Amino acid sequence: MLLFVQILILILILPISFANHSTVRELLAPETSSVSLSCSPLLQEENCTRASWFREGQIIGTSTSSSNLVLRFDMKVPVPDDQPQIGLLQLVGLRKGDGGRFWCLCNGTVGQVARVRIVYLDESFKNAAQLFQTTAGHSVILKCRKPAGFPIPSVRWERVSRKAQTNKTQKSFFTSSNANICLFN
Repeated sequence: MLLFVQILILILILPISFANHSTVRELLAPETSSVSLSCSPLLQEENCTRASWFREGQIIGTSTSSSNLVLRFDMKVPVPDDQPQIGLLQLVGLRKGDGGRFWCLCNGTVGQVARVRIVYLDESFKNAAQLFQTTAGHSVILKCRKPAGFPIPSVRWERVSRKAQTNKTQKSFFTSSNANICLFN
């Protein structure tokens, strides 16, 4: 009985320890997109016909050499029907928090570890610019809250569809949460 428990513990720990030693492939995926990950042991080893898939050390399901594992994060996004049924992990309709480290395990062999990172821009930033009125001869500060997103968004000011150039009458100042510009008279 003790031997059985030790083997069971070893089986549960192996994927995590192997995954931490594997080379990690970085994948950037836009929000609402779909990504397919392949399992190299399932594709390359004859005796591997069923693979377990993991996300951050937790088992999420299995695929076989003739069927994919599909995870739908957003039910509005259709599952791509152009993927071959060869044991892929299909991540469909990715959202902000759906990334992580994914890998497969088949007969003790761990496949490529993929770190999926979701590219997004905070919705509250995507609205149109507001009109601002001032009197000629007065200084003005135009305020802009830096948007949340990944990768970290950069902010630039434009005037008539051209990048605003700062000079002695214009100063840009940035803080961790703001990207303001001050126009001096």
